[in-house]
Amino acid sequence: MTRRQPSWPQHPDPQGSQAEFAPDPGWLTRWHGYALGELGLREATRVAYLADLRLLARFFERHGLVGDTLPPQVDPLLLRAFLAEGALQVGSSRLARRRSALKNLARFALREGWWQADPTRELPSIKVRPPLPKRVEIEDAIRMVSHGAHGRFTPRDHALLELFYGAGLRLGELHGLNVKDVELLHDRVTVIGKGGKERRVPMGAAAVAALAAYAQERPVGADPALFLSRDGDRLSRERIAAIVRKAALITGQKAHITPHTLRHAFATHLLEEGADLRAIQELLGHSSIGTTQRYTNIDLDHLTKVIDAAHPRAHLKKK
Repeated sequence: MTRRQPSWPQHPDPQGSQAEFAPDPGWLTRWHGYALGELGLREATRVAYLADLRLLARFFERHGLVGDTLPPQVDPLLLRAFLAEGALQVGSSRLARRRSALKNLARFALREGWWQADPTRELPSIKVRPPLPKRVEIEDAIRMVSHGAHGRFTPRDHALLELFYGAGLRLGELHGLNVKDVELLHDRVTVIGKGGKERRVPMGAAAVAALAAYAQERPVGADPALFLSRDGDRLSRERIAAIVRKAALITGQKAHITPHTLRHAFATHLLEEGADLRAIQELLGHSSIGTTQRYTNIDLDHLTKVIDAAHPRAHLKKK
């Protein structure tokens, strides 16, 4: 392996359009043959890894590392720099895939004898966070769930929608509800959340009224499940999600609405109306306040309003 000045076109953006036209170095061609013949990767994964490793080859070029075999002087610091460069351009899921491509390459390099130690062992893991649901305005959420009060939905579906938005339940929590878990006289519902943790969640007046109406038509002595299918057994998760999608379609929602969207709207709208973040954390069943902060998508504008409204020195009189 020798060092010389880069010969490939240099692009500040590692996703530059020239990546697909740059010639592959020998080590990458050999890795690709290995991937095709022995790894058994799905085609989409193989193609994605190849694209990531082409970016690595260009990164090596910019650092003067060229040749048909992998540079023996590659160390964890250099690979961290490569990932850090990508972090400015791509999301966490693609960055995690890029890390996987590096680890796959390292196994090949060790097998070929190009590297004596694995520099990827010290690479930090990358936590992939699912994207938050798109924002739903308060008026849109109210219009969606309140249509049931005007006879647009069955009492069951109306109660289901009101409970999602009025209590912020997870899909799994609502799916697992039994009749005994609902206390209409005390305006609360008991749910089993993640990790089997039980919590009691208060319900708003609209959710209580919708559940009371549903109770009038629900068959007595049927399955203990709260929400029943036409066959009299527990309503499936898939059917619950379909009811939410149908309600969104009927009420003309532009955003893709899921049960999780309504849970997110419950939390976000509470925060915007002045609810305490700790209280929202308890209602959602989050173990960490940091999860609630991210979940509610707190921004600086909201925090500024909180300070303006509550801090004693936010409104000093001008002399």
